[in-house]
Amino acid sequence: MKRKVTVRPGRAGAMVGGIVGVFFVLIGLFVAIPQAGLFGIIWTSVAVFIAGTNLYNAFSEKGIVSHTIEIDEDGNIDYAPGPEGLKNMYGEVSLDADGGEQSVYRVDPGSTVEERLNRLNDLYDKRLVTSREYEEKRKEILKDL
Repeated sequence: MKRKVTVRPGRAGAMVGGIVGVFFVLIGLFVAIPQAGLFGIIWTSVAVFIAGTNLYNAFSEKGIVSHTIEIDEDGNIDYAPGPEGLKNMYGEVSLDADGGEQSVYRVDPGSTVEERLNRLNDLYDKRLVTSREYEEKRKEILKDL
């Protein structure tokens, strides 16, 4: 049985996207429409959509889902392309589902302890895991010694 976890953009990123979207709407209204006509209308329409979805994600409790991750009974992860894809390439994903923090780790069974620690260090260096997650996973890997 697969469990689906939906992921939406973070508030900070959505806020930045909304501000940039509003900036492009203003460019469309005051520059693109007067100078480019139909292209300006299309430009402004797309900018309104981008600004609207980002601001909705920034201020809404639910937000718009950007992608879905499926986790089967064995802990294997199938994911749609998106920001979490990079984390999954390294065998780890950390999600915020339904308001609670949830971490799912998957490590290749043939990996040595050293390889697993190196992979975990790479994730931490790239700021893909928190220091708390790093310490928890490090202790778990060291138990295999």
